[in-house]
Amino acid sequence: MCMSYKGENYNYGFELKVPVKGGAEREFSIVISDYREETGDFSGLCLNNELNVVSDKRMPYLAFYDIIDNIVKITIQSEKNCRKSCQRCEAVSVKKVEDPVFLKKFEKRKKTGKPLEYYDELKDYLKKPAADIPEGKKAYIYDSPNILLFHSLLRTRKPDIKDIEYFRL
Repeated sequence: MCMSYKGENYNYGFELKVPVKGGAEREFSIVISDYREETGDFSGLCLNNELNVVSDKRMPYLAFYDIIDNIVKITIQSEKNCRKSCQRCEAVSVKKVEDPVFLKKFEKRKKTGKPLEYYDELKDYLKKPAADIPEGKKAYIYDSPNILLFHSLLRTRKPDIKDIEYFRL
């Protein structure tokens, strides 16, 4: 399964929060493609500002980290620059994904999302035969290795990013 937006297929969805100055939190909705052989990269799209970022990392967990980190850095820095130059209290994104069909599918699939901590709980099932895995957890086992490694990277390098949910599109 995947979702298409402007000719690009996206397979993974993330929702996360990042603290910003003044104790507020900035929410991000991000979708990421599978590895694209023809271009040798993963592509990520932030639904909040239509920022498109690519990563040349070949391992999914590294690409997830790279794309999310770059989207967060670019967005927060551009908002700071906007506040400096315009003297406004709040930066407002000029662009965002507004395709109602895409957004409706995104919201529907987001309901299947699990926090990254859920995948930590699945770690023990990776060592067991498929027959021993409860039916409700089998759908999440496939992504577990990449999500576990991705979560480990986030915890060590970006502990301020929190409330992250992952889901398949």
